[in-house]
Amino acid sequence: MGRKQRLLAVHPRGQHRRTYAASFATDRGDEATAQFIHAYADFLERHVEGWTVTTEGALLPGVSRHYIRIHPVDPRDSDPNENPNSGLLALRNRPPGATFAFPAKDIVDAGFLDLVR
Repeated sequence: MGRKQRLLAVHPRGQHRRTYAASFATDRGDEATAQFIHAYADFLERHVEGWTVTTEGALLPGVSRHYIRIHPVDPRDSDPNENPNSGLLALRNRPPGATFAFPAKDIVDAGFLDLVR
């Protein structure tokens, strides 16, 4: 098993990585870090669907709800637009002169699967 696979695996005690990371901190007497890990994981869990699902998709007639690529925001923006139904997403791997900005809601991506590994 490679290093990445070991890091992504469930802990032998059956704990999810989030719980394992918090347990690791607690075992070392760092309860503040353990609480932060739990709070941050809860924050991500509450927002992940809102960040990765469009309700206005137009790629398949009759199917308006589907997963999209996570819309990147400027980390310096204190109030970013997190609406997956708006904004443009730049695809940089396009040929020179080709359109590279597309409606974010039309870019299907399976990257959301990485969030649950």
